[in-house]
Amino acid sequence: MGTQEVDGLQAFLQPHSTFSSVALCKPGRFVKNSLCVSWCGSGYYGDDESGKCEKCDASCRTCIDGAKKCTSCYPPLYIKGTLCVPSCGDQVAKGPPDRQIRLVGGNSHFEGRVEVFYDNRWGTICDDSWDINDAKVVCRELLLGDAHVAVTFGRLGKGSSKQPIWLSKVNCLGNETRLHNCPHPGWGEHSCGHFEDAGVRCAGPDTTRECTDQCGDGYFKMRLQNKCGVCMASCLTCAKSASNCTSCDKPHFLKGNTCTTYCGDGFYGDPADRKCKLCSSNCRTCADGTYPDVCKSEGATPHDVCTSCHDDRYLNGTDCVGSCAELHVGQKRRVRLAGKRPTDLEGRVEVYRAEAWVTICDQTFDFREATVICRELGLGPALKAVKRSAYGRGYGRIWTDILNCTGRENTIFDCPLVKRSFSSRCYHSNDVGVQCAGPIGKHLTNRCQKTCDAGWFKNDVDVCTMCAAQCLECIGTNVRCTKCAAPKFLKDNTCVDKCDDDEFGYTPKRECRKCNTHICVTCSDGSDDKNCTSCKEPKALKNGKCEDDCGPNMYKKSGRCVEDCGISMFKNPSNYSCLPCPSDCITCEFRSGKAICTICHPPLVLDEVRGACLHNCTSGIAVPSVNFTLKTTPTVRLSNGRDYLEGLLEVYHMGVWGTVCDDGWDVSESTVICRELYLGGVDTSVSLGHIPKGTGKMWLDDVFCIGKEKSLNDCRHRPWGQTNCQHKEDTVLRCKGPGVRTCKGSCPDGFYPMGSECLQCNASCKTCNETADKCLTCAPGFFKKNDSCVKDCGLGYYLDSFCKKCSINCADCQGKADNCISCAPPLFRKGSSCVKNCTNGFKPSSVPLIRLVGGNTPLEGTIEILHDGKYGTVCDDAWDIQNAHVVCRMLNMGNASRSVERAGFGAGKGRIWLDEVQCFGNESSLLACKHLGWGQENCDHSEDAGVVCKGPDHSRDCLDNCSSGYFINPLDKSCGRCSPNCKECFGTPENCSRCDEDKFLNRTGNLSSCVSDCKRGQFGDPITRICRDCLPVCSDCIGEPNKCTECPVGKHLLENSCVENCTRLANKIVSGVPNIRLVGVNSSTEGRVELFYQGEWGTICDDNFDLKEAMVICRQLKLGKAIAVYHSAKYGQGTGKILMDDIQCTGNERKLQDCPFDTGRLNQFAQMNKRTREPCHYSNSGFGSHNCYHSEDAGVKCSGPDLSTRCVSNCEPGFYDDKNTCKRCLPQCKECLGKAGRCSSCNPPYFLEFSDCVKECPFSKFGNTKNRKCEPCDKQCQSCYDGETNNLCKSCRQGLFLKGMQCVEDCREMKPVSSLFPPKLKKPLVRLVDGSSKQEGRVEVFYAGMWGTVCDDDWDLKEASIVCKELGFGKAKEAPKHSKFGQGSGIIWMDNVNCLGYETSLTQCGQIGWGLTNCDPFHGEDAGVVCDNTTVEEISNNYCRRVNDGKCEDKKECDLVNGVTCVNLNFLDQNGVEESVCLQCPDGTAGDGRECRAIASSPPIFEDFPPSRKEANAEDVISLPCRSKPPRVYPTVRDWRKDGKPLLEEDTTSNRITSSGGQLLIKSATREDSGNYTCSLVNSAGNVTKAPRILGVVSTDVRRGDDALLGCVVSSFPPSNITWTLKGKTLESSDKYEFLDETYTLKVKEVMFEDAGFYECSLMNELGEARANATLTVGLTVEFQVFPTNTVAKAKGETENFDCKVTGVPIPQIAWKKDGELLMNDSKHAITTDILVEKNTVTSRLLIKDLSEEDIGIYYCISWNRGGIRLTKARLLLPGPPIITIPPEDVHILSRANASFFCDGVGFPNPSLTWLKDSKPIQQSKRVLITEENALWVLSATVDDVGIYTCVYENKNGEVSASASLFVDGIAPGKQSVSPPLASKRPISTGTIVAIVVILVVVFVVIVGIVLYRYCRARDQAFKFSVDDRNLKPSLRSRVKKAMGKNHSANLYYNHSQDEINFDDSRPFADQDEL
Repeated sequence: MGTQEVDGLQAFLQPHSTFSSVALCKPGRFVKNSLCVSWCGSGYYGDDESGKCEKCDASCRTCIDGAKKCTSCYPPLYIKGTLCVPSCGDQVAKGPPDRQIRLVGGNSHFEGRVEVFYDNRWGTICDDSWDINDAKVVCRELLLGDAHVAVTFGRLGKGSSKQPIWLSKVNCLGNETRLHNCPHPGWGEHSCGHFEDAGVRCAGPDTTRECTDQCGDGYFKMRLQNKCGVCMASCLTCAKSASNCTSCDKPHFLKGNTCTTYCGDGFYGDPADRKCKLCSSNCRTCADGTYPDVCKSEGATPHDVCTSCHDDRYLNGTDCVGSCAELHVGQKRRVRLAGKRPTDLEGRVEVYRAEAWVTICDQTFDFREATVICRELGLGPALKAVKRSAYGRGYGRIWTDILNCTGRENTIFDCPLVKRSFSSRCYHSNDVGVQCAGPIGKHLTNRCQKTCDAGWFKNDVDVCTMCAAQCLECIGTNVRCTKCAAPKFLKDNTCVDKCDDDEFGYTPKRECRKCNTHICVTCSDGSDDKNCTSCKEPKALKNGKCEDDCGPNMYKKSGRCVEDCGISMFKNPSNYSCLPCPSDCITCEFRSGKAICTICHPPLVLDEVRGACLHNCTSGIAVPSVNFTLKTTPTVRLSNGRDYLEGLLEVYHMGVWGTVCDDGWDVSESTVICRELYLGGVDTSVSLGHIPKGTGKMWLDDVFCIGKEKSLNDCRHRPWGQTNCQHKEDTVLRCKGPGVRTCKGSCPDGFYPMGSECLQCNASCKTCNETADKCLTCAPGFFKKNDSCVKDCGLGYYLDSFCKKCSINCADCQGKADNCISCAPPLFRKGSSCVKNCTNGFKPSSVPLIRLVGGNTPLEGTIEILHDGKYGTVCDDAWDIQNAHVVCRMLNMGNASRSVERAGFGAGKGRIWLDEVQCFGNESSLLACKHLGWGQENCDHSEDAGVVCKGPDHSRDCLDNCSSGYFINPLDKSCGRCSPNCKECFGTPENCSRCDEDKFLNRTGNLSSCVSDCKRGQFGDPITRICRDCLPVCSDCIGEPNKCTECPVGKHLLENSCVENCTRLANKIVSGVPNIRLVGVNSSTEGRVELFYQGEWGTICDDNFDLKEAMVICRQLKLGKAIAVYHSAKYGQGTGKILMDDIQCTGNERKLQDCPFDTGRLNQFAQMNKRTREPCHYSNSGFGSHNCYHSEDAGVKCSGPDLSTRCVSNCEPGFYDDKNTCKRCLPQCKECLGKAGRCSSCNPPYFLEFSDCVKECPFSKFGNTKNRKCEPCDKQCQSCYDGETNNLCKSCRQGLFLKGMQCVEDCREMKPVSSLFPPKLKKPLVRLVDGSSKQEGRVEVFYAGMWGTVCDDDWDLKEASIVCKELGFGKAKEAPKHSKFGQGSGIIWMDNVNCLGYETSLTQCGQIGWGLTNCDPFHGEDAGVVCDNTTVEEISNNYCRRVNDGKCEDKKECDLVNGVTCVNLNFLDQNGVEESVCLQCPDGTAGDGRECRAIASSPPIFEDFPPSRKEANAEDVISLPCRSKPPRVYPTVRDWRKDGKPLLEEDTTSNRITSSGGQLLIKSATREDSGNYTCSLVNSAGNVTKAPRILGVVSTDVRRGDDALLGCVVSSFPPSNITWTLKGKTLESSDKYEFLDETYTLKVKEVMFEDAGFYECSLMNELGEARANATLTVGLTVEFQVFPTNTVAKAKGETENFDCKVTGVPIPQIAWKKDGELLMNDSKHAITTDILVEKNTVTSRLLIKDLSEEDIGIYYCISWNRGGIRLTKARLLLPGPPIITIPPEDVHILSRANASFFCDGVGFPNPSLTWLKDSKPIQQSKRVLITEENALWVLSATVDDVGIYTCVYENKNGEVSASASLFVDGIAPGKQSVSPPLASKRPISTGTIVAIVVILVVVFVVIVGIVLYRYCRARDQAFKFSVDDRNLKPSLRSRVKKAMGKNHSANLYYNHSQDEINFDDSRPFADQDEL
């Protein structure tokens, strides 16, 4: 080895031996890593001068002919010429492309396995037929230049077995633009394994990022950008945008500017130019030209070949005809999609019913119904059920029935439904639509067919007409039924619900048939006529049949056979009848031939042995039966008493126990109760004050009994639940007893003996003695404490089987006496002991942030909290258990057991610091809860709040450390917690020394606090987080001392500087600050306060508005100090919203919006709380919540000066330019031009009419709420509501009627109101006199031939409007009184006039009688009118209403909440019932009068909704919020549900439960009020709370043994419970199933075949339920059961076979390959395949005939299915000489590189391998190695190693050889000097060695200092390589090269992706050019 190293070193030192590579490689090749290569690869270029591969410049990704001559660039640079530039300048930047193809697994981005994206999955390509043309298309599509090589056999990586193989046998010409345009058998069609995955190596250059003059195909020039955008993948070319296609690739067609695979209705795809073209006008859809058999008929073109027709025609073959007669009938389609349809897979749903197309109401339509619709239309599964007329509003009728589809029906008409003739929520604004997933299948169309479908009949014109709904089939007419659908039966061609009395419904045929009257009187529906329901005597009804007797297991009672005879009767087995018991018995039984008592009437006692009722037990003792009842479910009980004879009276009703009020209760009522309970008479001699009163529901009040009733139910009382009592009035009583008793030998547990009877122990005792309270043992859940049994041992005791006392040192203990868990002062707890001092620790602070005072124990007391150095109390307004929990946790006393109000522990002193505290219960501090602010309260100390904590008390625990968040008290060295306001503090809890990151430290006096904003004149230093002073040049600043936000007087703000004069660029002066202003007076320092919120200005209410709020406003406006506040709209009433109410500023806030504020209900609830002492609840509902009017708008006056002036370049919106001063527009103008009042746009609520902003648009116009302009109403409307569209009609033109907000020609099921009332008079009977115009004056009426006046008693706008309407003068503006238009004369005809609004004349209004009056006879009270003279007269009563059955006062059908008037019609219907009608909804609402909803263009959106959980005490007032975001919608009591059901009528009518202003108030709460409350917000556009919706399902397809996830995409508020079922069985959480509740997902673990099927997810909340099915498909990955094995054939010419058997689900496919080539049935091969479907197995045999040498090789059995691809292989050999399968290849290297040759051969017998060099055997050495993998390695090769290397395979039958040459430094074999064999090299002489050593010593002295240091440093990084499982060290030359630098590596295979040098032994035979 030493000699070799010297030689190597000499070679290294010779300057021309190895470093000069010129002419060492053949022309066209370059040196790279000591190899001669023709392609240098990515990042290198071939340098012709040096002959080497040189690295490209760092800026280049690839280059050519020079390091800086780039051909591609790294992102984000672009190639421009030969440079990489960040910007393309005058050219456009192009790329990168967006492709559905990629390269994976290569060493660079130019190479890799090809993967394509299809069906949402990436898959590979099989290399069958894969060649350079295919690779060219891939590289071109990826913009990676030309293809260098097409790689096969997965050499660039194999895909996963789970990954699909998408393409095979791709046959590109090489000029295609996309790979998917190349011919191939089809997606997923293959017979390959992943070992054949195809790949490419692209030669570059990478043009994915380049500068170009033209964008070219696949790109477009982006507007206003010097850049090319990428076209959508479906576009071949596009323009202006990615989606604006101009041409398309196959299989797409161009339609408009979109490439689509389906041209849509009315179009077909022409394959010639790939464009969509119009179908014939006859066709709705026609066939693409690519369809088979499209144009077979002569002269036909694709546009004539119809696939569906318009709805007035029928499809007959491929023609659309107007009539199918005479040979066929026309069958109409029943479902279609209409409206504005963005795609052919979506649209408004319309169904064909009653000979018309109708829309469907979206009220109950959800994903299940959408699933059925999409299936019926042939459009695949449903994606979404679309609501609220998203595809435009339909016309005509609406299908309002409630559909309840399961999702499995074939048509929507198969779905169960609930009939509903009308719904107030079903308008065309609620029309439903669907989105389907596709693909588009067979089109649903009208067709010609031989017969009509079931449910249709042929009419006179040969068109199928639908039968009536009740008919399953009919004939002749739609109501002449021949078959009926369940549940109806056919009777005389009519479908009836019930057959006649002597008939029954024969269910097999759904028809009426006669009962068998010989047996039955009546019978029930079924399959025979003997299923009786009553019998003739003496027979009895038994199991539906009339029998002579009832035996043996039933007994006759009242004509029926029963199993139980009931109370006071017994079963007589002799004749199977029920007979009465003896009079002493309550119950008895038949024994020994007679009736024996089993229960006796009290006071008798049962002797069980004798079966007799006795007065006293003759033996034993009488034991009473506690809570005795004979009912299955008791309805009356006594509870809370000391024994069973007394207690609180409770009754059971509607599943709930409740109490009875004692109003009117006396001994008569008590007698009935004691009798009903069998407890004897009433005991009135004892006091019952010890019995606790009840909670929860109070069921009965004002009970009245005579005393003889058997049950309380027989007594009279108020309706259930109606009461005016409180629980302190609950009824209690005691009975004398003794009750039902039985003689026993001794008293059982729970009783003790007293004389001859047993008395009951206390409920806590299991056994007792002498008295009821002297316990011997305790009942479960109780523990012995002295002689008593208790649930809790209490403070100072611990539980050890019974209650024991703690040690004297412990305040409380646990487990044992000395294990202290809390300590009493002055001791502290350390560990489990109570100590005097906290040694090595800290005692808790004596100045805590919060403490309890006045309690009997440390765990209770009044709360005192520290603020500003003083302790103060907390007011109990809104105080509840959540607040108490937070306090107890702050005190280290556990959770709270009770919250205490009304100074329960005594009134405090000093300040009341907090009020209206509202915690969620999870806060860490009380200060983190919402409250009004420090010292902001309206309480006194009688309202101090307190708590009782559960403990244990850890407030006196020693602290181990006192670090961050704590402070040390310098007085006593105790440790306390800092205030939540401080991150760290010093000395006291409030003296902050460090703040949270979002706050600043503000030092004031001796204390430092943390503030969000520093005060005016200071800024928060972002580095020190301390408030510091601004520079004097600024009045205020931010972030830095000179970054001004406000300037001193005389200066203006310009950006962040203060200047005296504005600049030329910003030459206009404007004053004011954003989002707040003062208006209403011509002054900048005073006015009405208005805020800008959500795009509009609004006012603030003056409730609680004082100088503190004014100070904040003036500071925010930069107008100095506040000098006055004004209430009651001092500066005029504002418009729009009132944004804030009950503002509670401290005065220090920077902005008014930072102040706490609440709804106006806050004070209302607080006052209620003070009156009733009930806790109130409210929430900060945000801006827009109030209880005010604009008459309460607040204003302020500021001192000035105005410091808000700024320099701007242009006036802001809301200002106009007046000589370089920006002046404010009028408040109603959003923008104005030239003048304050010349508006160009308006602020809400105004609308622009010309240049004016008006609140109301003129008649026949509406205010468009989007652009705030007045625009014309829709032509069907006479007037319309403001909104986003013009079709929200308010009134209709002549001939139309208003129905909801639509004008219709026919009210249909309703009636026009005008038809119910007298028509308008032809001549008015009123007139106006003595006015200034004809539209005003004193009202006079004509009656009995003379004119008279009207008295003004009760006169208002309602009556005045009727006058104006009668006269045609529009609406009334005023209703003047007191003879404003002068005193009339003559008679006063009318007084106390009461118009309801429907009248067409004043003479039709109610009054006290013509000429009857009590008014001034001298006409001092004459009424007048002023009309608005509207030019268009509203048509009277032209709206639709449903007539109510019953009078107004009886039915109460109308919406009284919205003040809808009900009018009695004063005539009877056909049933003799009086009728009434509801009149119009008030302005701003619409509906049917029964229900009126706010007008809106879009459904409401929740802002507040009920909390997920709320706790309350009995008798509390409970408040639950619910309201929308603006525009506000508040729910009525009808919109609230409890447990999914409407609120009880008695609660809402009694006003115990009310809903107003977005709050549901429940007064005097009871236990029965517990439940789930849900509100629904409804306006005219829709509602936002419905039953849960399933928007979609997630089905899955998995392999057996894998886990599967099935999901439901859910929309549900409130949240739903989900249930999954499979085959009718409910699934539960187990090892098999896991439920992921948050995502409504079911996880099925390790699925098996039996798990496959439809899984139904069912959602349910209190509003309803929803169901949908998800499909689980279980597959089995291919598994081999029989596989081929290595085989040696007997001889040539013989036949051999391979067998392969696989199983899988779905049934797999099998293919055979030899050495990668597909085998087919031919003269050489025979393949047979057998499929066993029931076992999912496939067996295949490959037969190879006439064996020869060409058949030797590796055979593959490949099998695949949807679950994956598997393969197995076997080798076939023939006896004979060996065959070389892989010969060695020539190797070109430089000196000292490593060379390798690989040679593989096969044969039988197994051959041996010998390597030769120049025909001489090679012997192994340390430099020459032969590996077990048949490779020959020559390490550190020199020119002496040049030669011809031969591999020889030999066996007994012969030998075979193959040769390759080794070239070193370009020297070919035969050109080098003669060299001895490698293994016998001539040794060097001793003299030569000595000479060389001397020379080397000199050389080493020179270079060791240079080399050795780096060499030693690199030793730790020395590298090795492995050959034949041995680690070899590289030569010294190689190691020195590595030490000197990476560029001289002699590595044979260099990995470009790494900087380290790696020897790769895995590819010894690869061609170096490929590397």
